[in-house]
Amino acid sequence: MSRIARTSSKGNPKGRSKGGPKDKASRSHPKTSSTQTKLKRSPTFERRWRSQLEDSITAIAWSSNGQNFAIASAAGDVLLGTPDHSPAPLPQMHKQGEQDEAITTKDAMSSLGFSATGQFLAASGQSGQVMIWSLTEAEPIVVFNQNLTKDWIDCLAWHPSAPILAIGVGPNAQLWDMTTQTLVTEFAFNRSSVQALAWHPQGNHLAVSGHGGVSVWTRSNSEENSGENLTADNWSQPPEFIEVPGASIAVQWSLDGRYLGSGNLDRTLTVVNWGNPLPWFMQGFPGKVRQLSWSHDSTPSGSPLLAAACTNGIIIWERDAKQDGIWNSRVLEKHTQTVKAIAFQPHTFTLASASQDGRVILWHNAKSVSQTLKGAKQGWSAIAWSPDGTSLITGGQAGELILWAPSSRGQGF
Repeated sequence: MSRIARTSSKGNPKGRSKGGPKDKASRSHPKTSSTQTKLKRSPTFERRWRSQLEDSITAIAWSSNGQNFAIASAAGDVLLGTPDHSPAPLPQMHKQGEQDEAITTKDAMSSLGFSATGQFLAASGQSGQVMIWSLTEAEPIVVFNQNLTKDWIDCLAWHPSAPILAIGVGPNAQLWDMTTQTLVTEFAFNRSSVQALAWHPQGNHLAVSGHGGVSVWTRSNSEENSGENLTADNWSQPPEFIEVPGASIAVQWSLDGRYLGSGNLDRTLTVVNWGNPLPWFMQGFPGKVRQLSWSHDSTPSGSPLLAAACTNGIIIWERDAKQDGIWNSRVLEKHTQTVKAIAFQPHTFTLASASQDGRVILWHNAKSVSQTLKGAKQGWSAIAWSPDGTSLITGGQAGELILWAPSSRGQGF
């Protein structure tokens, strides 16, 4: 197994990163770097519809074409909806040959995902159960229903172009081909239970995180952006290992595939420029770094923004425009309780953050508050932008579900 060396740093999220090629020493005071791209003022969002579930919203996912979204709850519900209509529970019937078998579960569901084409929807949760619906028929029907373990399964990740689903099962990551419902291969992470999974946008790397760091498996015959011929032999090479202190509990590739970010249990953040052996290592966060989000677009430096949520704050990292530039940071501080979810709006630098304080804040250019959305008295638990960025769904800890869309009455403030 190859290993990427860890580069330590002093400083904090209000300063600069250290590590990587030609990086300078960190500073004790923030240097606010400006996103040079001048964007129009963020539109004002208004509520289009509201729905109520009986328990906390645990996950929200959109299909790639934006025509459908799915909701999971702590009561075990899985629902399917469209932007124009609030969601309805999915049928719990499993196709078994010529027979349909009823499925009942009230264990919490915590992970959701649509396949690349929207053909399948996967859900998993507390009981170790993985359910997959086919959405190509007149009515959705369960085509896969297995209990893969007795423990939680809260890590699912679809391949970006093929109907291949990566599932975190204990200390292993399994790859399933859902066209044949067969297990393709299994990766042994070994150090701990799998904490997070992330496919590279081209589909030729799979990042698996847990105690001690992130293992990245690479296809040996990786045709660019192709999911064809995914067999066990394709993944026979040992993984590359990115060491982090403690454990990696959140992992995400940037949309251009250049960077891999790891949010760590020991209050640090690691960023790897893929192909460069020296990662950036940011420390001094006040708590675990549980949430990461990359902007879809890049700043004038040629790199996207990276948002990292920790306790009730959000740190925005922006790479310096100079060659091999370091990462400067700024802190967004308006929430008064833990931030549960963050997400950049597609094709803008607007960041949405959802907190237990009952507010979803929209940050214009990831800098200033453009709007505050309310509607969950016990706090928000999940958010998701539609692929075109025109709709935002927010889920609350008491089961509130709201779809927000730009107001027809005017723009901005």
